[in-house]
Amino acid sequence: MKFRNFIIMLFAAFALISCGVQPIKSMSNRQVTSLGDKNVTKEMVKKAIMRAAIHKGWTIKETSDNTLRGTLNLRKHTAIIDITYSEKAYSIKYVDSANLNYDSKTHTIHRQYNNWVIYLDRSIQVYIGEMQ
Repeated sequence: MKFRNFIIMLFAAFALISCGVQPIKSMSNRQVTSLGDKNVTKEMVKKAIMRAAIHKGWTIKETSDNTLRGTLNLRKHTAIIDITYSEKAYSIKYVDSANLNYDSKTHTIHRQYNNWVIYLDRSIQVYIGEMQ
């Protein structure tokens, strides 16, 4: 009976642990659409990304002509991303993290990372829309 309870508890623990991680989410080639007759420029996309990132609590810095590096520090967790952009599209890619259970073999990470990326992406879309 004790062995059976041990096995049940072991499976329950694995189930709880596995619920916390998901395949890592990258936003690739997110299209920038223009509204009306105003053309979207690369500088407009950059400003929208920076405003959205700051609004969502990310620290952002320019690392090259078309790449921004975002860092989010929440409590004991850190996420680092690169956002490449042009006047037509942008992409959000995982770079590094701390205390988010990233597994490079399975490309999984704590589910909260994916939520942060999704929220950032939505915010970028909103700010791009506001600039037009």
